[in-house]
Amino acid sequence: RVVRREDLRELSLGEPPAQPLPTVQREGGTIAGHEERLVVQRAVQDLELIDGCKFVIRFYLLIHDGELHLHFRGIVVVHGALYDRDSVDYKVQVQHDWFDPESKARLEALQDRPEAARWCGAIARRISDIIPALQPLV
Repeated sequence: RVVRREDLRELSLGEPPAQPLPTVQREGGTIAGHEERLVVQRAVQDLELIDGCKFVIRFYLLIHDGELHLHFRGIVVVHGALYDRDSVDYKVQVQHDWFDPESKARLEALQDRPEAARWCGAIARRISDIIPALQPLV
């Protein structure tokens, strides 16, 4: 299924949170003893998990001839380590090395997940939010 730009607004799944998400501050600008420049961003506190693990969605968006096309197929990369909100362990928070034979991380087809329609709708909503930034392409 191809989603056109005008379809994106119809796929919206609700309003953004009423209150801003909290930010994480670390004393001295270091995390786990790493003395380097950091990118600080807001952390989502109420993560949706798969089998207790974080996951990443990879989806396909084609911009062609001024039109946006969001493909219904994608990849869900499920992290191998169980999620712990307070952990600063790289394996828990970031690593999703599905290509490593010793890793518990795995790939799943987005369209095969029961949440696929909801997730694709949320993706479409976020894309619609960034359309102004895409104007040179659209």
